[in-house]
Amino acid sequence: MNELSGWELAYRRRPAEDREVPHEYADSLHARFQEHSVQKILGLGCGDGRHLMYFDNLGYEMYGLDYSPSAIQLAEQWLTEEKLSAELVCTVMDTIPWSNEYFDAVICFQAINHNLVDGIRRTIAEIHRVLRKEGWLFVTIGTWRPPDSFTFRSGTEVEPNTIILT
Repeated sequence: MNELSGWELAYRRRPAEDREVPHEYADSLHARFQEHSVQKILGLGCGDGRHLMYFDNLGYEMYGLDYSPSAIQLAEQWLTEEKLSAELVCTVMDTIPWSNEYFDAVICFQAINHNLVDGIRRTIAEIHRVLRKEGWLFVTIGTWRPPDSFTFRSGTEVEPNTIILT
């Protein structure tokens, strides 16, 4: 992690604006998780902790992984302030440091798609490895728009339909 990612720079400025509002499906996930005896949840690309907080407050054993050291630090601070805890790791998604079939559920909100295709494939393999059989996976991703519809400054296409903004 020698270079500063856009996410690291963003989290150095401030926590996410929506950090206290869980995803619209979080309540439904909680209901499903209760029905299926979910206890250990990995928040993959956990950012500054909004879903760690939400599910930890409901009694789940939470784990978080994010590439941004500042995001992990913000999540740790917030959990401490709320007298909650989660095991947090700062690393890339395609090297999940927990053992095989360790988690009952893996959740990933708008994060897995922030990677090149090969990295996404390796991440999916890692999720498969750490998720117990009959475990739950919930992933959201952004919708794709053709490159000519982007309103961003400028960028470099690094692989088909994958643009790194400059």
